[in-house]
Amino acid sequence: MRILTVTHYQPPHRGGIETVAGALIQRYRRAGHDTVWLSSDVPPVIPPPGYVRIPAWNILETSLGVPYPLWHPAAVRTVRQWVEWSDIVHCHDCLYAGTILAVQQARRRHIPVLLTQHVGLVPYRNPLLHPIQTTAYATIGRSVHRRVSQVVFISRSVHEWFRQRIAYERPPLFIANGVDTSLFHFGDIEARRAARQRLNLPFDGRIVLFVGRFVDKKGTPIVEQLARRYPNDCFVLIGEGPLDPRSWRLPNLRVEPFQQQPLLREYYWAADLLLLPSTGEGFPLVVMEAMVCGTPAVISAETFAAWNDRADLFLVSEPTAKAITQLLDESPALLGVDMRTTIADYARAQWDWDHVAERYLRLLNELCGKA
Repeated sequence: MRILTVTHYQPPHRGGIETVAGALIQRYRRAGHDTVWLSSDVPPVIPPPGYVRIPAWNILETSLGVPYPLWHPAAVRTVRQWVEWSDIVHCHDCLYAGTILAVQQARRRHIPVLLTQHVGLVPYRNPLLHPIQTTAYATIGRSVHRRVSQVVFISRSVHEWFRQRIAYERPPLFIANGVDTSLFHFGDIEARRAARQRLNLPFDGRIVLFVGRFVDKKGTPIVEQLARRYPNDCFVLIGEGPLDPRSWRLPNLRVEPFQQQPLLREYYWAADLLLLPSTGEGFPLVVMEAMVCGTPAVISAETFAAWNDRADLFLVSEPTAKAITQLLDESPALLGVDMRTTIADYARAQWDWDHVAERYLRLLNELCGKA
């Protein structure tokens, strides 16, 4: 089977969609399928075999924090070429230029399209972006969703939001993202101590970990307030973005760039909790990765609604510094060391990339008429 994957970005750009697409493509290839990954050339690099990159302008992300590359007009011909090559097209999210072009070309050639929808409305700080986003979903988004062969949602809450607005001919499916459980796995007390030593983190005191882009929707300003509220805790922030935590000038703060996965696992082992007060996204991969490693996660009620199972294994709060402070000051039992095994066992049973990829491959074969 020849599978064309279309996203807005691909590595070295960092983001959840890029991680999901990369994990699936790796397993499609491992199963013997031909794959091509098409995206924007942001940042410009020479692509390896199997990767196609379209020239694009990334001004919206650099100026407004909106990850929406503007593709060069030459994209039309390139997308057409690779759609014609494919047996099936797998697009990620409905509003991006690549998805729109790929759906148009695939419809003309009667090639099936699978759409994975990751997010719904994103609460941007700029008030002008909300009506633009709402209008885009009501027009372009609706059109794309109704023209593809199958829609998959990674979030139950996003699934429900779209279901209330779009009449689907083929019922959408819910398939949560996965974790590479051969890499991310439980770290016992000795692994935690060794990780703290290797990472030069304090052995005593609480370590609070944040992993993600430094933007409003990830809750970066809330993390700043909490870092000031808990001066005796060590706050480790891993990521990049338009907001700069170094400007906070806090002695209990450590800022690191995005890490390779083996080193990221060390940070999960070392941390007492993952703090991700984000809104406007699905169910972030970092939550799953952290929990597979046994690290409890503090997430917003909106983020939990995307998964909506076993609330007793999540620390759920409204995404405000006041609410999270109240939660942490109550010293919840889930932060106890003895709960880390329970968290890891549950997470591993729910999220495994190999099982997720098997579901996608069955679906792709079915859409191609090969089931």
